Amino acid sequence: MPINIQDVALKAGVCITTVSRVLNQNGRVRESNRQKVLRAIEELGYNPNAAARTLAKGKTEVLGVILPTLNDPFWADLVTAIEQAAFDEGYLVVLALTLDNSDEVIEKHWVKIFSEGRVDGILLVAPEYETDYITELRNRNFPLVLLDNNVNNLKVPSVVVDNLKGGTMATEHLLGLGHTRIGHIAGDLKYQSARERLQGFREAMSRAGVAVRQDWVREGDFHFEKAFQIAGAWLEQPDRPTAIFAADDDMAAAVMEAARELQLKLPDDLSIVGYDDSPFGSRVRPRLTTVRQPARAMAREAVQLLLRYMAAKPPRAKTVVIAPELIVRESARRLP
Repeated sequence: MPINIQDVALKAGVCITTVSRVLNQNGRVRESNRQKVLRAIEELGYNPNAAARTLAKGKTEVLGVILPTLNDPFWADLVTAIEQAAFDEGYLVVLALTLDNSDEVIEKHWVKIFSEGRVDGILLVAPEYETDYITELRNRNFPLVLLDNNVNNLKVPSVVVDNLKGGTMATEHLLGLGHTRIGHIAGDLKYQSARERLQGFREAMSRAGVAVRQDWVREGDFHFEKAFQIAGAWLEQPDRPTAIFAADDDMAAAVMEAARELQLKLPDDLSIVGYDDSPFGSRVRPRLTTVRQPARAMAREAVQLLLRYMAAKPPRAKTVVIAPELIVRESARRLP
């Protein structure tokens, strides 16, 4: 017969309630009784629930990942890469979404839940708020690594892509093709990545001596529908832009759709550059020129950084910066 909780209680010389409290970490238990229960579990070969395994090993072998949404193709790819990188190191991943919340309540809630012993460490993707709970985790020395953002003035390890460079590369590519009438559909500017891509666009235009038309810089929030509306309004103008840099590939796809609805030929009538290098970028026609964010490299660096933190080893650097890569395909052409 399989070993059950009554057998554990009998072996340990305690009541079933005490065993249950030890397994579920719920309620006060004398340390001597706790040790008796753990010894009984080991001697009987009882296969306890996850809480008991956590008590016996001193760790959950689970990493928590908190991010705003999976609707963004890049973040979905990043989570997949994190799961693989964690699995390669013997860890599972539990995922929590903040649902693009307009305040910090949900984000703070998940950080609190995870830091109460449910996971061994947290990867916080694109955190929106530079608030006290991050400082609290740092002061408690709870393993925390930020991804796709770094919190100003806080000594929290982070892994980021050089989005400033990426925005510059995308814009300089269009400028190099002879374009000066360039619009930029930015992401949601509450995110550091979107702000830096916009800054890269502005700096590249400035260095080239090309004035930025302020009505051709709009915030698309990383949403297809909003980018579609913005692009449609621009492309209906008699003096429409000849090129558009979209801050992610999903919005670049929206620009393509808006151009086709207006019977514009791509890339003859409009050049487009995206950002992320999502899988569909190589499947659409024309194939999308874009800036690649190396999701696997980001995930690998983040997981390794977190594991070093969990092992009480100092992180290699406060911030690991990963270089983006311009992927030139077919959606941008030289002006005649």
